[in-house]
Amino acid sequence: MAIEDGAVLARCLVMEPDVSSALRLYQRNRIDRTAKIVNGSTANRDLYHDPDQNRIRAYFHQRDEAASRNNEIYAYNPLTVTLS
Repeated sequence: MAIEDGAVLARCLVMEPDVSSALRLYQRNRIDRTAKIVNGSTANRDLYHDPDQNRIRAYFHQRDEAASRNNEIYAYNPLTVTLS
């Protein structure tokens, strides 16, 4: 478990009256973010194994990979993210 996951889980345990409710809250709040990261990793795996270098270059030309990571992954703060 990553530190971020532990912080979110700890907050869920404090917010909810019982462990089952806390785990449901945790799951609701992690599934979209986790799916986005997994899907992005899968897409990159497929891209990096593409034998067509021009297709790889075109992909990176049209997408700012660093900005995407900064906005979606690194800016995430498990201590302040809204849990619902």
